[in-house]
Amino acid sequence: MRLKKKIYTDQIEFEYFINVTSEGLFTTYLPEEVLIKLEKYGIEANYGRGRRKGYFEAQSLKEIEEKVKNIANKFSESKLILSKIVLRYEIITTCTYCKTKKGEIVPDGNWQQRLDKGKDYDWFSGTKNMDNCNREPFGFRVYVEPQKLNVYVFPDKTEYKEYQNLEDEDIKENSTLDWLCSLAAISPDEENNIKDIDYSEEVGLFFKNIILYICNLNEKLKKLFGDKIEITQKSLPLLSKL
Repeated sequence: MRLKKKIYTDQIEFEYFINVTSEGLFTTYLPEEVLIKLEKYGIEANYGRGRRKGYFEAQSLKEIEEKVKNIANKFSESKLILSKIVLRYEIITTCTYCKTKKGEIVPDGNWQQRLDKGKDYDWFSGTKNMDNCNREPFGFRVYVEPQKLNVYVFPDKTEYKEYQNLEDEDIKENSTLDWLCSLAAISPDEENNIKDIDYSEEVGLFFKNIILYICNLNEKLKKLFGDKIEITQKSLPLLSKL
């Protein structure tokens, strides 16, 4: 037996089908487009056979209709409790070094031992751990993107964060926020490491100055050594101009 049912609320509307198994269980799957909408708001759906999402089962028709209705209501009754501008960011430094007792940075433990006249040494790393088995070029990378943070609360008191691009009315032309929103081709390195901080002029200028430092250093290097930044013996005297 297969029954067609319909859910209608102020924010979501869909049809679904209820099947009855040979054991007398009532089962159904939520439509894919409904799952996408629910997951966007952090609402988890059950897993069914074959790890397919959106599965429900019950002993009676009334019970399974109630289960589907409850999850639909959970979406419809979500309330916006907070909306603010934040900077989503990631700062990555790749380096490894030692430090003497006086705080001088040295390339390895041998240097620290010689300068400290001792046997102890301590390694320091950037935001990514590096060692002889995990080598990378030393460097400094930054991702920053202004976004609108919306926080919703559901009837069961769980909260969900949603990030959206800013609207034109959120941005004052030629402001620091406008400058950061206009950065092109910038993206995070690792999604799991993205953090956010409430936007303020002070925080905005901090990130703007970091980006300007990187761009200005690039301009100096390319001006002195060409687009491919190739350092030759003839160009060595130019290093003092950095």
